[in-house]
Amino acid sequence: MAIITTITIAITAYRVFTKIFIVFGLAFTRSPF
Repeated sequence: MAIITTITIAITAYRVFTKIFIVFGLAFTRSPF
């Protein structure tokens, strides 16, 4: 059970981080800096 919960948490964290990186990447590419 513990392994399954850790895997689900890792997957959710990975999805959240990927979304954040995509948003930041678009913001940096669109910004003039």
